[in-house]
Amino acid sequence: MHALHNPGPDWLRALMWTAPGSQHVRFFETLGEALDDPSRPPQPDGPPDVDELVRVARKCGMEFLPPQH
Repeated sequence: MHALHNPGPDWLRALMWTAPGSQHVRFFETLGEALDDPSRPPQPDGPPDVDELVRVARKCGMEFLPPQH
């Protein structure tokens, strides 16, 4: 289990290394879009669809847990 937290107001960029990574590859290929210029990613037009993220994660054998305070 791991967690990411962005304490600032700007977007968080993270580099993840996962091995074996087949679950994560399917997750990101299902939800993601290829970028023409990774240094200039498009800005989102709204909040993420958390239900869709959870659904795809489960399908890929992953589980999102709620934050613990």
